[in-house]
Amino acid sequence: PLRVFAYDSSSTGVSHAWYVNDVLFSTVQNPIFLFTNTGTTDSTVSIKLVISASSGCQDSIVDSVVVYPQPVGSFSLPTNICETDSIPITASSSVAGSSFQWFSASSGVFIYNVNSPNTLVDFPPNQTGFDSTYTIGLAVSANGCTDTLYNNITISSRPIARFNLPPAECGPTII
Repeated sequence: PLRVFAYDSSSTGVSHAWYVNDVLFSTVQNPIFLFTNTGTTDSTVSIKLVISASSGCQDSIVDSVVVYPQPVGSFSLPTNICETDSIPITASSSVAGSSFQWFSASSGVFIYNVNSPNTLVDFPPNQTGFDSTYTIGLAVSANGCTDTLYNNITISSRPIARFNLPPAECGPTII
């Protein structure tokens, strides 16, 4: 939400009427406005101050403020995978023209194209015998507004294939 502090510097000894988009909002001298834009495009809000003297004389002034939409980002990961070369990830945003920033605090994770909505992620090899969970984060920004989100992915431990053969024997031999 956008918080706007209105400071009235009008003549003293007057009453105040503050209007937001032509609807009376407040009669205090210095109100605080809180605007939220849940849409996907910019929204312009009109603020009007009408002052009235005890004589009945009035004056008014109108100004406006642009309220940018809060971007809402999204991306998904498979929840559990076996170790692979790279995992492709695609992000989206509710606001056109958004910028993207991928990140991970997990060591060994490599993210290609960290500023692109489409990226690849490499995870470290896992032959530990235990599954490893990694967190991938994304910050989606537009007009100074940011949405940050996180998703987890579990990389299953890769089994290790082994067998033994005798070095050499006279045949026939059963292995």
